[in-house]
Amino acid sequence: MTIADATPYVSVSDDHGLSSEAARLRARFQAGQTRSASIVLDDRYRTIVQQLDAAVAEASSPDWNGYGAEAADPRAVNVARRILRGIPSIFPVPEIAIDPDGEVNLEWLTELPDVAFTMSIGPREISYAGLYGKSRTHGVEEFSSSVPRIILANLSRLVREVARHRRGGT
Repeated sequence: MTIADATPYVSVSDDHGLSSEAARLRARFQAGQTRSASIVLDDRYRTIVQQLDAAVAEASSPDWNGYGAEAADPRAVNVARRILRGIPSIFPVPEIAIDPDGEVNLEWLTELPDVAFTMSIGPREISYAGLYGKSRTHGVEEFSSSVPRIILANLSRLVREVARHRRGGT
């Protein structure tokens, strides 16, 4: 799924104007779209990175939790940064923590007690689990260079379940 697939924004490709005025308007529209989108995305990403940095700082040394936890794995933190950058902004911001094994945990909890999605990010693999009412899913995906499609599909499902509930669905 791309951001374009998931968002209803007007596309300049829908424009069929040929005049010089149409060209000027098109250029202004494109400049405005790029500027505002990048500001929003940069602010959102900056907030997420601050949350990740705070979690890493808290778990920076062995036994950080008093129960023998490993320090945050710098390789897992690097993968988490790449994943967080690759998750489209249409999805909610996750809760971020460090697991006792040093992996990065991203968790999307909702107002619904039986709808949630979580990932544990290691240096090479992402373990995930989702709860969607009576349905459950889980698995392990290798991280190469982009967010695995199954992760984006599960986040989409989470958002759909919450929206369905808000509309009064069961």
